[in-house]
Amino acid sequence: MLQIKKILFPTDLSECAEDAFSQAAFLADRFEAELHVLHVVVPHASPLHRLVEDDAPDEAQADAQFEWAVELDAERQQPERVPLIHRQVEHGSASAAIMAYAEDEDIDLIVMGTHGRSGVRRLVLGSVAEAVVREAPCPVLTVHPGDRQGGAATVRRILVPVDFSENATQAIRYARELARLYDARLDLLHAYEEIAIPDVYGVGPVMLPAQTISERVAEALEKLRRETIGSDVPTETHVLIGHPALTILDFAERHGVDLIVIATHGWSGLKRLLLGSITEKVIRMAPCPVFTVRSFGKDLIVEEPAANASSPS
Repeated sequence: MLQIKKILFPTDLSECAEDAFSQAAFLADRFEAELHVLHVVVPHASPLHRLVEDDAPDEAQADAQFEWAVELDAERQQPERVPLIHRQVEHGSASAAIMAYAEDEDIDLIVMGTHGRSGVRRLVLGSVAEAVVREAPCPVLTVHPGDRQGGAATVRRILVPVDFSENATQAIRYARELARLYDARLDLLHAYEEIAIPDVYGVGPVMLPAQTISERVAEALEKLRRETIGSDVPTETHVLIGHPALTILDFAERHGVDLIVIATHGWSGLKRLLLGSITEKVIRMAPCPVFTVRSFGKDLIVEEPAANASSPS
């Protein structure tokens, strides 16, 4: 089962952030957890930042908006059920402040909105959510404005992309527990691209047999399902050919997925630049919230003792 005692909800006081609040509040209520609301004021934004993000509030506006948000949160929540803790800090980097707060307060889960920027806006402004996902010491739930959902509690179908790494196995464990929480079904998906050997090697164009590969992957995926999920959570396995990130996004859109649970390797620097990140593409473009797990981060799963375990005499 999942054990969540402290949830962090970072907010930039935008509509995007507010869309994530209901998710944070729902989970805080279900787990009887503290809900920490954090607003980071980044002083002295550059002129280029102001040009691209023309709706960014100045410091005085941010203070006023934060006071309004505190009052609004108090109205929306029942204090006796969800303890709300509000903090406003000033820092040169929003993502660094969020991660420092998570470390200092021993946060179990971060729930935050993401703008899903692309092009020039993403190049100039970066993505706070993506930076947090790469470095956070705990799982992160990201929510887009207007994500397809009937409310925080309405999660009926959960998608788990699987690459057979240790990280992916950890993501399946989280998805299993979330499926139990929401009474949802699971879809395990492995996507791979066909490998073609060009005739420049002198052997003529060669394509590895996709059917054989798919059959072997399907067997491995089914074995993984039996070992990590069991029979109490309805689960289907899928093997598809295509670019992993695009295939994941297309599957989520076509099948009405309500939540994606995905692992991240936490790459940075040159390795991330060369290899890219499937997880970051999914976070940026997914039609639903994304729950991101790092295998070497904080583990929120507490294994329950076997029902048939003998009691000590």
